[in-house]
Amino acid sequence: MTHAAFATLPAWAIPLDLGAHAMAGVALGWVYFYLVWCNAQQFAHGGRISAIGGLAVARFAGLGAILALISLEGAPPLLATVLGVLIARSIMLRRFSAATA
Repeated sequence: MTHAAFATLPAWAIPLDLGAHAMAGVALGWVYFYLVWCNAQQFAHGGRISAIGGLAVARFAGLGAILALISLEGAPPLLATVLGVLIARSIMLRRFSAATA
């Protein structure tokens, strides 16, 4: 879907599309921040530097690639997805801080 296609959606479909992007962002954020936690665990327990670096590069590249693809749909879907990622960040921070307390 291009930006023009997003603009031609009927009024009732726009909130559904943005909600779907937000939920996809939550899923994407959950995976991303889980991998951050895995990366931190490897670093804390003496994992190989190549594995730690590879996971970090893969994490950044994956998030960047998916957000770049979503940006082709226009600003509203991208902003909804990023909002979902931020919601997942908040959830994961609470989860991991409770697990380490």
